[in-house]
Amino acid sequence: MRRILSMGSTVAVLTLAVSGCSQAPEADMSTGAVAQVDAVSGTIALPLDEYLPTATQATVFTHAVDIKARECAKAQGIDFRVIMPDPQPVNNNYGVWRKSQAEKYGYGQPIPQTVPVDSQHNANLSEAEGKVVYDCMVKPEVSQVKYPGKLIKGDLPFLRTLTRVRSIDTKQGQEILKEWHNCLKENDIAAPSMPEEMTVYDWTPPNVGSMTPEERFQAALIDVACKDKVDLVQRLADIEAGQQKAVIDGHTAELAAFRDTWQRNLTAAQKVVDEFSGA
Repeated sequence: MRRILSMGSTVAVLTLAVSGCSQAPEADMSTGAVAQVDAVSGTIALPLDEYLPTATQATVFTHAVDIKARECAKAQGIDFRVIMPDPQPVNNNYGVWRKSQAEKYGYGQPIPQTVPVDSQHNANLSEAEGKVVYDCMVKPEVSQVKYPGKLIKGDLPFLRTLTRVRSIDTKQGQEILKEWHNCLKENDIAAPSMPEEMTVYDWTPPNVGSMTPEERFQAALIDVACKDKVDLVQRLADIEAGQQKAVIDGHTAELAAFRDTWQRNLTAAQKVVDEFSGA
């Protein structure tokens, strides 16, 4: 059964030190691109952001698809609730990296309110009803309010993930990781393994699961302090910015055309959301 819910349905005194080296390939930083890291809001602005929807715009796409799918399903006698999901602008690509986050959640993450509290009716759709709703979601008229997603033989958000992984595969990236690892070890925190090439990296120390809740919060604060000491987020994000700038320089026309497409769809999606009564 394919269940359809609302489809729309984030103080210690420390002594720290650094070191490290590696034989990984060099990153091309000649583009001069720099990431804009904001530890207060938890956001990291990168060059590809110019061609992507914001977190708030992304929720408009999600909500509009829900609304259109519900209209289609209701015409066939099937109803389900939809809710505007919360935007999720906080960047967690580097694990826990803000002191406020570590103090509040440790190594956990805030749970977004993307599903209505009273979602029992949605979860209880039969398999046949779920198929009707799914078929509604892929109808041509719904595609006009969707985020198009496809670009340059693949998905644009995947390109962002790809450049982030490559940044930690570079010589500079691995040196930064080793500096952070050394800092963790000197503070009695087991360091994660070094990343395997082109794989998503797990930023959580491997022994966190065996810690008490108090130890996990303390470890998260040490983790953040180590990342701050070696300036990990800014340095890795700058490498990523350089990688993204290289992608943009090679695909400027495709990216601009892609942006035009999703902006047209966003206009249509916003109209659907604005006209939705919630009934």
